[in-house]
Amino acid sequence: MFHYYTASDFLHEIRVKLTKCKSSVELLIDELDFVILADDLIELSRNDLIIELVIQGISNEKSLRLIHLMNRISRQGTSIYWIYDPIIDRESISYGIFDKTSVVSKSNLLFDESSEEKIYNINDLHSHYRTLSKQYINQEGQIEILFSADKSIVSKNEVVKLSWNVKNASYVSFENSKEFLDFSGEKEFKIEKDTEFKLIAENSTNKQLKRLYVKMINQIHLNIYVTAYDPILDEYIELQTDESSTSNYYAFLDQKILIYWSTQHMGVLHEESLGILNLNGHHEFTLSGSKLFSFKLDTIFGNFRQKIKIHPVIPKRKKPWLVGFIQSLFGYNKSHKSLKIF
Repeated sequence: MFHYYTASDFLHEIRVKLTKCKSSVELLIDELDFVILADDLIELSRNDLIIELVIQGISNEKSLRLIHLMNRISRQGTSIYWIYDPIIDRESISYGIFDKTSVVSKSNLLFDESSEEKIYNINDLHSHYRTLSKQYINQEGQIEILFSADKSIVSKNEVVKLSWNVKNASYVSFENSKEFLDFSGEKEFKIEKDTEFKLIAENSTNKQLKRLYVKMINQIHLNIYVTAYDPILDEYIELQTDESSTSNYYAFLDQKILIYWSTQHMGVLHEESLGILNLNGHHEFTLSGSKLFSFKLDTIFGNFRQKIKIHPVIPKRKKPWLVGFIQSLFGYNKSHKSLKIF
């Protein structure tokens, strides 16, 4: 889901990503790269994409050519910000954020972090540079709109606060809303899916539209499976659980048990008795008594906890295990015959 890439040919990779982007594009580029990419951005701005540019200038002054290109792009609703910061130039800080989850960078800005953590931090970094920048206002249109969200990547049902400040408009509203807004204000929204917000401002001669895109990630989840070895079938069979808050499983005393887990999230996985674990792994042991496992997955978006308990079952009569008895105990069916463990 998350992808961070340091490109040796930055402009080429940006162009490739622009053709594949579906929802939003956020770029921090210097003014020379902006001139090279201008035609691509003008063409892209005609599509229904949210585009935001932070342009690093070589000085505080803008050439007539730059102003002309910025006016052409801003007419399509693209938000443009201008910043002059020698540190950005010295550190070769340039990047593109696509659909909030994929980043192409000119230099490796973040070391020793997972892709998920890098994406999260780059989104925060972009918000920081946007705050330090000055929004470019197309002088052909007198309405000025500042429109922002306190978070751009959230979990399901997380609340996002939108803020806006509008000048030289007669009224302000969200698209498809009959409610008129104050020219400066804040409003909170609960996010249940990927969401685009559209703020409209209008006066007697002009109409301006600003858009924001908030990406919702799937809820944090850890897949845990418990299997028991069947010596007659010579394979591991997945056990069934009662789906309680502490999932209970049942197996024979002294039977081999294999627990395996997997997750698509990046973070730290810990189990109380096993310590820190690989995000995708397994643990094998022989059941000698009731066994409780407490898993905790910590990510930058929150944490997930799951407990499982395996109870031993002692047969009343000592005789070889019967296939039918094992099948009924474990809920075995033909579909398990194809189950492959590692």
